[in-house]
Amino acid sequence: MRTFLRLSFLSLSIVALLSACASDRTTAEADEEAEALDFTQKAAQCADGCCGSRFNCRVPDSARRRGCSGARLRNPVTGGCTFPLRADAGRALLDGRGRRIGEVRSAAVMLNQGIRKRLDGRWLVYVFNTTARLNDGELRPASGWLAQADLVHADRLHGYTLALDDPGRGTYQTRWRVVPGDRRRLGRLHLRDLHGKRYPATDYLLRPYGLVHLTYSVPGFNLGGHATDSFAPGAIFRRSKGVEQIVIPLYGPAGHRSASSLHFVYGYVYDGEQRRYGWIAKEALEPVKARPPARPAPAAAPSPAAGAPLGAEAHTCSARCCDGSVRSGLTAASGGACVSASSPACDARGHVLRARYDGEVVYERRRVCWALCANREAYHEVEGVDSGCADAARAWCRERDRGGLVDAAWSACRPG
Repeated sequence: MRTFLRLSFLSLSIVALLSACASDRTTAEADEEAEALDFTQKAAQCADGCCGSRFNCRVPDSARRRGCSGARLRNPVTGGCTFPLRADAGRALLDGRGRRIGEVRSAAVMLNQGIRKRLDGRWLVYVFNTTARLNDGELRPASGWLAQADLVHADRLHGYTLALDDPGRGTYQTRWRVVPGDRRRLGRLHLRDLHGKRYPATDYLLRPYGLVHLTYSVPGFNLGGHATDSFAPGAIFRRSKGVEQIVIPLYGPAGHRSASSLHFVYGYVYDGEQRRYGWIAKEALEPVKARPPARPAPAAAPSPAAGAPLGAEAHTCSARCCDGSVRSGLTAASGGACVSASSPACDARGHVLRARYDGEVVYERRRVCWALCANREAYHEVEGVDSGCADAARAWCRERDRGGLVDAAWSACRPG
């Protein structure tokens, strides 16, 4: 009888164990099926050039995108797909915050369609897959930013800027840090687009030249998206509220569905002058842990600044103007006074882009919608626009004798 009970108990234990394993496997398989179904449903919901989200859309200006692999800009002077560099070009290849990652070694470069921005007082263009000598001495293909002035035909790119919008609902409290991601785990996996073409999953982690891409749209939907910016590990990403993540199923070398997926989230990285919006794989992010409050250090007697009255506390006030110049040494005894002092300091240099008081930003000019019309030499600010800049700019340029839209751009300062 005891033997029978022991055998019965053992049998029940084995059945329970097998049932638990089957349950776990079923749950994992169900998750995989749900993610694949979610992707299929979003693909089926494509309308007006967008799939599953109004921020996951086809790159506009299709007429400009004909040829040159779709996402690259055609040179209007030569008719080719490359832009030659000047003989005296600086050739510095930069990351999204303007830090040098190498030197362009090609005689000519390809440019991503419409990707241009202003940083540190100069216009930069986004170079795709050029040959570069990286900072570590390696020679390899790389993408990044190049000074527009380095191009022979730099003046023909006047005003051509493409940027993604702020959803206008704020950001989540959690801050994320760009990290390399686990290339070993995803190394043999790929995603498939709607036509069955494969893309390595590791393309959306740290690239071999040390940068992670923000993309215009989520890969896999055949929307023609490409990198809008690239940042090194350590950059802070803020996820926007009101935009759902999009899950992309991954597949192994033999085509079987993997247990892994890529999870794309929408938000921005602040590059020092503006917010750069786009999609990024959550697998290339990690949450930033909040630091515990530090114990206050014993107060030390401040040293008066040169020229300041004895006993007076020294403060600093500076302003960065829209032409890229910095006006420092402004007289102010408070943050509000610093903001007031920054305006006349930048009168002849465009608007005040940013004012700092004792090192802290006390004012930052918001991004607005700008329109360049065919019969106007300069960009015009289209007032009252919170989203849909391209449509609002197009409507403004259609009025009276303005001649139609040439370019629309979100920017804190007037594009030049």
